[in-house]
Amino acid sequence: MLGELRQVAFAEGADMLCYRIEMVYVEAGDIQSGRRPQSFVKRDENKPAGMPV
Repeated sequence: MLGELRQVAFAEGADMLCYRIEMVYVEAGDIQSGRRPQSFVKRDENKPAGMPV
C-alpha cells in the first residue's frame, strides 16, 4: 500500500511526501522485524488523560 502511495506522490512531483512515505515504510519494517518498539511512550490504559471535563 505504501508503495502505491509513493508512486502516486512521485507522479505528482510531491518530493516531500515521497520522502515521508519512505520513512514510514522503513519504520514499519523496523517494527515488524522487532528492531524498533511499537511505541516509545508507555501509557497506562486506565489512567485518565488529565483533560478537564
